[in-house]
Amino acid sequence: MIIIRLLAFCLAATGVCCGQPSTVRWQHSIETVSPHESVLVFKATVMPGWHLYSQHLPEGGPAPTRFSFEPAKDYQISDSTQEQGAAVTFHDDTYDMQITWYSGSVTFRQRVLVAHRPVTVRGRVAYMTCNTQVCRVFEEPFVFVVP
Repeated sequence: MIIIRLLAFCLAATGVCCGQPSTVRWQHSIETVSPHESVLVFKATVMPGWHLYSQHLPEGGPAPTRFSFEPAKDYQISDSTQEQGAAVTFHDDTYDMQITWYSGSVTFRQRVLVAHRPVTVRGRVAYMTCNTQVCRVFEEPFVFVVP
């Protein structure tokens, strides 16, 4: 019984349990590059006092931001997701490694090649945010309709 209570407490403290309000507001847009290429834009606005981890973190540290795209024959993901923002990189004593995170906002950009238009691109973004007291892990779906 004590193990069950301890597990429930840990899940609630890290934000893994359902119903936790997100600490990041996501906005999506599309930039058309050519008839067969577009850029999916994910703008993350991080709540004050919180930070969002970069996609580029060493193994064994906090959970990096990850984008996953559902495979489809109508489009192809090109290159890796790029991130743009005022990154803070420092040595984290807890993990004993270099960590990069964003406060305020960060924009992620993903090139996509399309066979025809319109096409629907679906996927998920998984991310971890922390403040000075607690960390929360989230996973949210996204849908882009490329006109």
